[in-house]
Amino acid sequence: MAVTYEQNRSSRKVLLPLLIICHILIFCGCNKGGDGVSDYYDRFAKKNAVGLVKDRNYIISYNKERGQYVYNRRRWSVRFQGDNQEYYVNVKLLDFSGNRPQEGDQIYNSIIYRTSEHSEEKELSMPMVVVKVKDIRYWLWNEEKRTGVIVDLPFWDK
Repeated sequence: MAVTYEQNRSSRKVLLPLLIICHILIFCGCNKGGDGVSDYYDRFAKKNAVGLVKDRNYIISYNKERGQYVYNRRRWSVRFQGDNQEYYVNVKLLDFSGNRPQEGDQIYNSIIYRTSEHSEEKELSMPMVVVKVKDIRYWLWNEEKRTGVIVDLPFWDK
């Protein structure tokens, strides 16, 4: 059966908008899981090591054998760094009640860091959601910047 020019043209008018709609739906939903959170969030929540994460990868991962970890209760801050400061991350909890954070709480943070690859210091100030808590380890995440930090916050230990 031969398809006429008019039939072919007519089917393109229907198919083209459908293809565009499918592409838009795929593009808009590609990073969302079934529960509405991004793939970045899901992967971040599965990480375990202390460190600073951007998208799906660690920018800085703390090495306990070749690094130092300090905290200051009065300033609500923690810092982890390499032994010779080739990298460091300083996290300060701002606008914070002082009560032990729970999953789902939002905390405004200032994060100052330097990677071993870049000599310049970078600073991030943003609200972060407590994604997960396990003992003194906290997973803090900002979806808009796709940035998270996993830190030990021993402020409430006695």
